[in-house]
Amino acid sequence: MSNQGSPILSYTLVTVVPNQPDTVVYFGTDLHAVIGGLQSGVTYSFRVKSTNLVGDSAWSSVYQFLIVDKPSPPLNPVITSYESSYVAIKWEQPLFNGG
Repeated sequence: MSNQGSPILSYTLVTVVPNQPDTVVYFGTDLHAVIGGLQSGVTYSFRVKSTNLVGDSAWSSVYQFLIVDKPSPPLNPVITSYESSYVAIKWEQPLFNGG
C-alpha cells in the first residue's frame, strides 16, 4: 500500500526468544513467509518490520502461538459393566496430549 511515501523495499521477520538476540527467519519483499521445522508443544514468538529508503519501521507487536498436534489414542479401554441395554467403558489418558 502506498500513501505517496517511499515504497517498501523489504520486510524482516524474526523469532523472539527471551534473553537471546532475535533470529531473522525471513527477509524479502513478500507479504508472507512459511517457517518450517517447528516442534509440537513449543510456543513460538515472531515480529516483523518493514524497510524503505528512509529506514526501518518500528517492530510489530509480538505474535505468540503454541504448536499443537493431535493427541495419541486413549489407553487401555476396558468394559467395566454391561447389561442388555447398556455398556460402561473406561480408559486412561493418552501418552501424548498434542502439546
